[in-house]
Amino acid sequence: SLEAVNRIYEIKGRKHTSPLAICVGDVSDIDRFAVTDHLPHGLLDSLLPGPVTVVLRRGESSALERSLNPGFDSIGVRVPDCNFIRLIARGSGTALALTSANLSGQPS
Repeated sequence: SLEAVNRIYEIKGRKHTSPLAICVGDVSDIDRFAVTDHLPHGLLDSLLPGPVTVVLRRGESSALERSLNPGFDSIGVRVPDCNFIRLIARGSGTALALTSANLSGQPS
């Protein structure tokens, strides 16, 4: 939601020009948010779930909130290897915005 995205930027002290990545519950969910038809068959399944952020072109009919990463036509997508986080993403029915725990500009 617009409110949730704005709250993340506020809490982090982050500029809206700094993009956020998203997390989805399953590799098969990525198509709802990004264009994958140009990728070699099986590539995403070989990388995800895991500690990888794949940067893809945002789909024209993407289910993402338009306020997420305005001005960017790409989106970083993760399917984490943590079952608990994937369950939360599945339960939400959409993608989760991701960021690190530190304030913007501070060491991780």
